[in-house]
Amino acid sequence: MEGILDMDGPGARLSNLGNRLHLCFTAENTDPTVDQGQHMNLNFRMGAMLLAEYIGRTVRGQIPDEYEVYEMVEGEESELPKVVLVMQLNSFYETLGFDDTFYGTDAMFMTPPLVHPNEVLDGAVCSGSICIAGQRAYTYDYQNYPMIKRLYREHGRTLNFAGVIFAIVGPTLDKKERGAIRVAETAKLLGCDAALVVQPADGNGDIDLFKMIKNLEAKGIKTVAVGDENSGMDGRTYPTKAMLDPCCDAYVSCGMTCQVYELPPMERIIGDLESVMRDPYPGTWAENATYGPSLREDGSLVVDTHVIIGNNGAFGWSRKTCKDF
Repeated sequence: MEGILDMDGPGARLSNLGNRLHLCFTAENTDPTVDQGQHMNLNFRMGAMLLAEYIGRTVRGQIPDEYEVYEMVEGEESELPKVVLVMQLNSFYETLGFDDTFYGTDAMFMTPPLVHPNEVLDGAVCSGSICIAGQRAYTYDYQNYPMIKRLYREHGRTLNFAGVIFAIVGPTLDKKERGAIRVAETAKLLGCDAALVVQPADGNGDIDLFKMIKNLEAKGIKTVAVGDENSGMDGRTYPTKAMLDPCCDAYVSCGMTCQVYELPPMERIIGDLESVMRDPYPGTWAENATYGPSLREDGSLVVDTHVIIGNNGAFGWSRKTCKDF
């Protein structure tokens, strides 16, 4: 899905990607008879991945100026609590080209696996494009996952880092239940005392999240969830989560997904500003009774944070939280 990345204005602080260097390429569907969202997405995505591979080859064999080493030495575990990180991947669409991939395999077709955290940092996970721009984890996020790095730093000091379990967002109830069972069973087999469950989005994925928490807690594994909330632009239209369970008594909020921001006009635009009104961007609108159209005549924008690329940051980037008044 489409999104906006502010690299200079007030929206830059809403995303960890706002202050990065970016290489942008433009792809255009020249056949008006083809559904751009459904059929062209795979072609666009494959083109981006091939370009990334081509660019990556330019540094093959070179020695980096600096590097970090992350390792869990066999036999170094202590009596500290054993903690596993459960990562809910962006996946719930049974069509190629939309979901995250693990070693090139669409995450939707996986039974939740146990993986070494270095596999995530080394690039085995590539981001899909089904989830809303402001909520999904991007490939850069996976390769620099702050929560994994922090768990490594705490390993042997305050906890034993047991590894990473991937979870999916099941498109049907049976897949949601199966996934939640497998996550809990794997954590139990590892002998985990606690689990940290990270959710990059909300809505449909809330069901999977709370089913996992319920199953983990039932096995005596203390669970903390990390994710965002969506209560509507006025903060009260919707419940913050689509599903709740009393077993979830520890939840770290990364803030509201639909906070409204005004972005001033920019001297330089990369991409197609008019597409904000033409294409179905979550977080923009043709007309709103309170805010008017998202795109104004002077080139300024009024949007909510669904459309800000990388705004969520549940994996460790977020500068936001929610406070109870």
